Amino acid sequence: MPPGALCPPGKYDNGASCVNCGYANYCSGVNAKYVSKANEADTARGAQFACDWSIAPFADALTTPTNRATSWQSCVARPGFRIASINPGQAINASTQTGVVCPANNYSVGGTRLTGCTACPSGMVTVGDAASNHNSVNDCLVLAGYFAQWDASGFAYNADECDFGSYWPGGQISGPTPCSSCGDITAGQSLTTDYSLASLSNSMLRAADCPPNTYGASAHTNGLTTSFCKPCGRNMITEPFLTAAQRNEAAVCINPEGFGVTGQVALHVHLGQGPYLKCIRPV
Repeated sequence: MPPGALCPPGKYDNGASCVNCGYANYCSGVNAKYVSKANEADTARGAQFACDWSIAPFADALTTPTNRATSWQSCVARPGFRIASINPGQAINASTQTGVVCPANNYSVGGTRLTGCTACPSGMVTVGDAASNHNSVNDCLVLAGYFAQWDASGFAYNADECDFGSYWPGGQISGPTPCSSCGDITAGQSLTTDYSLASLSNSMLRAADCPPNTYGASAHTNGLTTSFCKPCGRNMITEPFLTAAQRNEAAVCINPEGFGVTGQVALHVHLGQGPYLKCIRPV
């Protein structure tokens, strides 16, 4: 290009011609030497200025939405960062602007000149100090013992404590995820695998009342182990008026009329039969 010619805004003189300014830089269109950072030597590449004036550790926290930016105010924060001054408390301008990582429990998707970050939904936290740990709401994690609550638009807005009898190990949120059941069963119930629940949550355990002539758990219980209804002994029954909660131990199994019991088996009582049979109830 002719000596002394000016490059238009968005371009700079690379010594041979005017070329696009490049991302993370801005070019105001002035034919002047590049003003270096403190840790760089001056170069005669024209009026191309870096967005980020920080030396370390985040010297690349800012970028531009185009490779032909014309002003320092075109510079925006990268994801995980916010706009700041290299000298805390000093005004942000062309020679002081930089970016700093969002603080704990905050995030930024980048692309703005905001000097603050967005707080994680209530009860959620970030883990790690790198910008990559703060660049999306998905970096906001639920603590162990909590689960994410979601609004109608699919945005996690809160973390709520798991109910009694359920748990959640914590970690990244990926959808409306309730806490997993610990296997919460009450007296007279069983706890078995229900594969129809697999698509709804991590838990596939379902509690159900034990049917007549069986008995279930003896008390309110929590645990991740299946617990099956136990059948009464052969020919033995449970009283028809008992509720499921009352069918909670082997003692509720009785012999029907005309039967005696030996061990846990009910057998017909015949005339002249030996004395080893006994009746649990009058027959």
